[in-house]
Amino acid sequence: MKCFYLLFFFLISPLAMADFLDAGEAYENQYYDQALREYQALAKLGHHEAQHNLAVMHFLGQGTEKNSVQAYAWAGLAQASDDENLHALQDKIKNNLSEKQLIEAQQQARILQLQYGTEAINKRWAPPEIKTDKQSAANDSLTFNSSDYTVTAIKRTAPHYPKSALRKGIQGWVKVSFEVHPDGTVRKPIIADSFPEGVFEEATLKAIRGFRFDVMFVPGVEPYPVSATQSITYEMHNTKYFQESYQQRLDDLQLLANQGHPDAYYYLAMALDEKSPIPQASDEKIEQTVINQYLFKAAQSGQVKAQFYLGNNLFSGKSGYQDRDKGLRWLILAAEQGQAQAARRLSLIFKANPEMNPTEHPPHYWMVQAAEQGDLDAKLDYAEWLASNGQSPDQYQQALTLLDAYADERPETVIWYQTAAQLYEKSGHQKEAEKHHKKARKLAKRLGWEDEISRSP
Repeated sequence: MKCFYLLFFFLISPLAMADFLDAGEAYENQYYDQALREYQALAKLGHHEAQHNLAVMHFLGQGTEKNSVQAYAWAGLAQASDDENLHALQDKIKNNLSEKQLIEAQQQARILQLQYGTEAINKRWAPPEIKTDKQSAANDSLTFNSSDYTVTAIKRTAPHYPKSALRKGIQGWVKVSFEVHPDGTVRKPIIADSFPEGVFEEATLKAIRGFRFDVMFVPGVEPYPVSATQSITYEMHNTKYFQESYQQRLDDLQLLANQGHPDAYYYLAMALDEKSPIPQASDEKIEQTVINQYLFKAAQSGQVKAQFYLGNNLFSGKSGYQDRDKGLRWLILAAEQGQAQAARRLSLIFKANPEMNPTEHPPHYWMVQAAEQGDLDAKLDYAEWLASNGQSPDQYQQALTLLDAYADERPETVIWYQTAAQLYEKSGHQKEAEKHHKKARKLAKRLGWEDEISRSP
């Protein structure tokens, strides 16, 4: 039996563990049931090494009963890989099959090929390689138009570079989605994307809240809040040192990716993104198809952040490569595994486009999942939802707890104060409600929200 072996990727860089690596660790520790489940999930995404390992485990009876027929069928899928070490496995298993078993095994192999072979995986999961010329309605420009309106930035507040990031030489970007109201003020800003996570978000939100726009609606159109998106890049223009360090980072990631490390594919994709400061260290322009392929390989390995970013790219049609069905599949898969950004994205998509929802869950279900997984914007959204839809003191207290969690990480906003006031009113704490209404009016006045000041009690 020594000729049968599992394939592993060993950690040679301080990167987070992905599911394929988790499955390998479970196998090494002889937690075969867990390893089998994880390999099965990845094999169904077209991960060749997971398919190979399933073949071995079925043949040896690890985590399941011995089944040479299933082993042969999964080994056939693994042969699609260009790794020469995988190609001999099926022949070795074949020698242990009777003629009748071989016929059955070949039938099972054809079934698996139709379900999880390269052609089937490409059709269901792989990113498109040809532009569809469809892109997201979101526009990163500070001047954007529609048939109803034209919006132009008239005031931009430059964000403060966080001191800790400045000291460490960290660069990155943040994309924010928000509403521009008819008076030109920014409302409800939320983080749509950021890299690295947790570094530049607060500084970006603070800056975005100070933006002002001129909103011109065409005659006959009743003014309404306009959805917008803005990206802010944090970069240092100073030194050759940073360029050299970024180039070294790219080289290290490329080496790990060439060795098949799943997390390396993810970090390489993020490093090469057009919004990342790292490409300035390289003269080579990286196509979006390459980035999506890196994300695809990481996503097949169970890297949930890669699944989110790939899903988001495909749904929005980043750089013209759009496939909304595949995008939703990746987003749902990531959200079901606890990826908070994916869950929040689904809540927004399904709220705006209920006909696109293939799940059994309403939009607010995904919002709750995102909040419970720690997404701060989702916590504020959930608290606001409970303030309007909750029916018990326990739900009101839960919403106040969510507001506290948000305020621990970010400054209170007008929406935050208004939501708190509404919850205190429903809980019978009128003095607290009045205090928070007063703070909401004061902040709204400072931000220029005249309509909110007039509506506030």
